[in-house]
Amino acid sequence: MPWTCVLLVATDQASLSLRRYASKSSCVMSGMGIHNAKTLIGTAPIVVSERGTWDVEEVKQPSDTDPRWPKRCACGYEFAAEDAYQLSKSRLYRREDTGALLTLAEAEPGMLWDAPWFLGFNPPWAGPDGRSLVMRLPGQGEWTIDGPATNGPGWERTGVPPKITARPSILSHGSGGVKGYHGWLTDGVLSDDLEGRTY
Repeated sequence: MPWTCVLLVATDQASLSLRRYASKSSCVMSGMGIHNAKTLIGTAPIVVSERGTWDVEEVKQPSDTDPRWPKRCACGYEFAAEDAYQLSKSRLYRREDTGALLTLAEAEPGMLWDAPWFLGFNPPWAGPDGRSLVMRLPGQGEWTIDGPATNGPGWERTGVPPKITARPSILSHGSGGVKGYHGWLTDGVLSDDLEGRTY
């Protein structure tokens, strides 16, 4: 099943969640390898620095006694008092096709976004339009389209996002239980995996 590319556009808002996690434990249900849970509590405006980094203004982490903190992981593990408490901030992006808002953690295969932080590298990781694009691949890996490849200088990108073509083919190796992907990006469409993997 090929994947049609969708451009994600950064907004001036961040999603705020209360996160509990137990880093000295293992869990197969959270998707992170550790006991982990989040509760969405709202959004906040962000401030972007000259370097392209961002943060939210003056949002303080609630006290550990706040009832909104998650009590347990999806696997049933109940968080202990010594497990971590974290105010989690994730920038919101708008799907160019539908207008829906999502975080990069929620991006699906074929979704791509600008990564201006890579433009500060020397030399900058930039395509012919001066942008640095990243794409979510099948298997949940990320591909820095305008960065170097592990086996060469990188890819030649043509077209206007999201209808772009990149050559040569994409080969991600995956890690931590994530499947790799091998395929082509042509005119804004990711091909099926060339090695027959399904996702």
